[in-house]
Amino acid sequence: MTPRPPSLAARAARSLPALLALAPLLRPAALHAQPAAPPRPPAALVPADDPTYPLLDELAALVPVRGMIAGQRPQSRREVVRLTRSACAALAREDSVAGAAPDVGDARRTRARALVATLLAAHAPAAGTANGCAVAPSAPAPFAGRALELARLDLVGAATEPRPVPRDNGIGAIRAGSHPALDARAGRPAVHGAALSLETAHALGAGSWLALVAQPRVSLVSSPDGGTRWEGALQRLGARAVVWNVALHAGLEQRQWGQGGDRSFFLSGNAGPLRAVGVATDTAFALPWILRHMGRWRAELFVADLGRDREFPHAKLAAYKLDLAVTPWLELGAGIMSQMGGEGAPPLTAEQRVRDLAPYLFWIVDEGSDPLATNKVANAQMRLRIPPWRSATFAWEMAIDDFDLRRVRRMFWEDTGHLMALTLPRLRDDGSLALDLQWHHTSLRLYQHYQFTDGLTYHGRILGSPLGPAANAGYAALAWRPDVRTTWRVALAHEVRDSSQWRSRVTSEDEDGFDFVRVGGRGVREGRTRAALEAGRDAPGAGRGWYARAGLERITNEGFVAGRTAVVHPFGEAGVRVRF
Repeated sequence: MTPRPPSLAARAARSLPALLALAPLLRPAALHAQPAAPPRPPAALVPADDPTYPLLDELAALVPVRGMIAGQRPQSRREVVRLTRSACAALAREDSVAGAAPDVGDARRTRARALVATLLAAHAPAAGTANGCAVAPSAPAPFAGRALELARLDLVGAATEPRPVPRDNGIGAIRAGSHPALDARAGRPAVHGAALSLETAHALGAGSWLALVAQPRVSLVSSPDGGTRWEGALQRLGARAVVWNVALHAGLEQRQWGQGGDRSFFLSGNAGPLRAVGVATDTAFALPWILRHMGRWRAELFVADLGRDREFPHAKLAAYKLDLAVTPWLELGAGIMSQMGGEGAPPLTAEQRVRDLAPYLFWIVDEGSDPLATNKVANAQMRLRIPPWRSATFAWEMAIDDFDLRRVRRMFWEDTGHLMALTLPRLRDDGSLALDLQWHHTSLRLYQHYQFTDGLTYHGRILGSPLGPAANAGYAALAWRPDVRTTWRVALAHEVRDSSQWRSRVTSEDEDGFDFVRVGGRGVREGRTRAALEAGRDAPGAGRGWYARAGLERITNEGFVAGRTAVVHPFGEAGVRVRF
C-alpha cells in the first residue's frame, strides 16, 4: 500500500525544531542595558510592509495630515516624520480650541497622541521637540544605520496546491501561478505544505543623503511528499541617494502603487521586489506661487529588468506614477506602466519608447502612432475621506488595458479593472474598531498580451492584482485595535475566476464595431470563499512583535474543472519580529 504523505500539521511540527533553534538569534538580550542605538538613515525607505503604514492610515482618520498619500508606497523615513509632525501640529491646534469645539473628542485625541509618539520614537528618536512635535536635529549624524535593524521568522502552510492562472483565453496570454489563500506576500514561498523563512534587515547611511539597505531571506520549504528544499532570495537590496528633494534609487525594493494595499491593481505586494533604477521625490512637495494651493505632489519613475525566465528574456518594465494630495481629505493619482523589449521582442526606437509612456497625449496629436509592440496598463485612482462621517473613506482605482472612446461602455467593463473600497475607520470614535469593505473586478485581458505572452509578471507572479484576469471578488475585514501595537481581525473573502474563451470581432474597416464575443459558451468558474482570524502585536521601532493568521478556504470547481466536488482546506501563517 502506498504510504500517505505526511499531513500539513506533521510537516509544520517537523519544522518546529528549526524554529526553536533559531529563536535565540531573535532575542535582543539585555536591550535595556545597551547604549542608545545609532540613528536610522533618514534617506532610507520604510518598507512597504512595515507596520508604520497602518499607523499612518489610522492617524489620518483621527486628525488632518497634510500631504498624506496612501496610493504610492514605500515612502522615505523623512516623509514619515513630516507626516507625523503634520498630525502633531493639527493636534496642537485642536488642543488650543478644545473648549470651543464640541466635536473634539478626548478619546480620539488621546489615541492620536499615542500614534504620534510611537511613530516619532521609531523614526525620529534623536530629534528635539517643539510644542510636542519633533523637529529635525541641527546637524545630521555623519554616519547612521544599524548592522541589524530587523530579524523575522515566518512559518506558513496550506493544504491546497498553488494553481496556474489560465494560460490563454483567446485574446491574450499570461504565465503565472497563484495560491489565493497565501497570495500577496512579496514573492515569499506559498506552497502546498509548509515553509519556514528567516530574514534579517541591515541599513547604513551617510549624513542625510545616502542609504544602503539589504534584507536577505533563506527558506526551508517542505513538499507534500515529505521532501525539503532550501531557497534563498533578497527581499531588499539597494542604494538610495537624495539631493535636494530628488531621490535616486537602484536595487530591489517592493512597491505598492494603488488603493488596495498589497492587493492593488497597479503594483501590488504579490510578486517579489523588482530590480529597478528609478528617480522619485523624497517627500511630497508643493508647487510655487499660487499653484501651492493645488496641494502636495509625489512622483516616481523607474525602469526594471523582468529577468530571464520569460519568452523575451530581460524584457523591461517602465512605469511612473504621479499623486496629488489636494487636501487632507482628497487624494488623486494616475500612472502608466509598459512592458517592452527583451531578447527577440519587437524592436522599438528610443522615440517610440518615450512616446509609449504618454500614449494618450500622442494619440491626440498623432493618431495611430502607438507602435503596438508593448504591453501597457494605465491607472487612475482617488481617495475621499469624509470627516463629518467619522472619516468614512471611499477609494476607487481603475486599471485600463485599452483606451477606446468609440466603445466607452464596454471599454469600462471589458477592458478596465475596478477596485472600490469603503472604509469606516472609526466605528468607535477613537478608531479602535474599523471596518473595511472592498469589491474587485478585473477585466477580460488585464495583465495579458498576445505578443508578450508571459504577461505583466515577475518570476511567475502577477505584478498587479493576484486575482488575475476575468475575475470578481469581495472582501470584508473587521479590525479591533485595543492599543497602538495590537490588532485582532476577522476577514472574509469571496473570489470567482472565469475560464471562458473569447475572440475579438471587428464589424467595420475603421474598427468602430470592435468588441469581444465568447467562444464555446460560458467557461467554468472557480469559486473560493475564505474566512480567517488574524492577530498581531507589532509596531515600528525597537521591540518584539508577533502575528498569526489561520483560516479555512472552500473551493468549488477547483482548477476550473466543472463539477469537481467542493472541498474545504485549512491555511495559516505565523511569525515573530524583533526590531532593533
